[in-house]
Amino acid sequence: MTRSAEKGEPSEYRIPPEDIHRAFEGMGANKPCPICGHEHWKLLHGEDDYPSIVLLGGDQMLSSPPLHIAITMLFCGNCLFLRSHPTKGLIQWLEQNPKEEPPPPEE
Repeated sequence: MTRSAEKGEPSEYRIPPEDIHRAFEGMGANKPCPICGHEHWKLLHGEDDYPSIVLLGGDQMLSSPPLHIAITMLFCGNCLFLRSHPTKGLIQWLEQNPKEEPPPPEE
């Protein structure tokens, strides 16, 4: 995960898809769709970045740029049911559960 604010470059919240799927599997969040029961989820992201939720209301309406929460979104491969998760939470889980590297081969 890299840190950058330039358009076209990965943002600090960009997570490789294989890590996103590993996190959901590790958390037990890889269940079938609650609407149709389909088991395949697809990752929804834009060409340059992942989506975010903009917070509006109260003091947030006066902030510039508006406050936002980066989210990771998945949708059902069958009925298109959409689910969203705070990306920062996924990053924290990945940091606490690093990918296990296979041991080097013995010679």
